[in-house]
Amino acid sequence: MKKIKYLFLLLLFTSVIFSCYEDKSNYDYVSVSDIVIEGLEDTYSKITLVDTLKINPQITSSYTENELEYFWILQLGADNKNADGFDTISREKNLSYFIIESPGTYDLYLYVKCQWLFYP
Repeated sequence: MKKIKYLFLLLLFTSVIFSCYEDKSNYDYVSVSDIVIEGLEDTYSKITLVDTLKINPQITSSYTENELEYFWILQLGADNKNADGFDTISREKNLSYFIIESPGTYDLYLYVKCQWLFYP
């Protein structure tokens, strides 16, 4: 019976301690606006060592041009299961890339991010 009494007192004491805990978290959230990318084709067909891939996307956002960062990423060897990896081919908004890769199928990605969201 004494054990139950001490266990009850321990639980009561623990709950009293944690009920006085003050939450000091930061709840100053900033709403994030959408970044809309348009003007991209589903597929592009170019000839290695002959053509230059030129893409001029239309970016719609409430952020200023200085707040945005662009990453054009090419997935190398995307046409087979043993993909060679990824390569950033440009950090400009408009892509102008002379094709040097071996003939094949590749995946091209455009990532647009707002600088201040990741760099306080």
